[in-house]
Amino acid sequence: MNPKDINVKKLLLIKDDIINSLTNDIAKILVSDAYRNYHLKNINHNALFYAIKRQVVAGCSDFKTMEDILNFHDKKEYYIINNGDKYENKITHSYSR
Repeated sequence: MNPKDINVKKLLLIKDDIINSLTNDIAKILVSDAYRNYHLKNINHNALFYAIKRQVVAGCSDFKTMEDILNFHDKKEYYIINNGDKYENKITHSYSR
């Protein structure tokens, strides 16, 4: 997956989720610093993307691939737009949840 597949708005929307998914303290520091440096305009989108990807590929994240991050973003964005309606296709007044 390339940086053009996940734009910076997507990475910023799930910033906290990405950092919280990291299992190693050093990885959390590195990714947090990458986000901070992006906001300070010291690095560009590509460097931020590869800082995250480096930790995912190294196995320091609950996400196994960058595609998992993209899928998580799409799911989170859907819930934000639809006000978290996870029972969208369910009959809410029954016990069939």
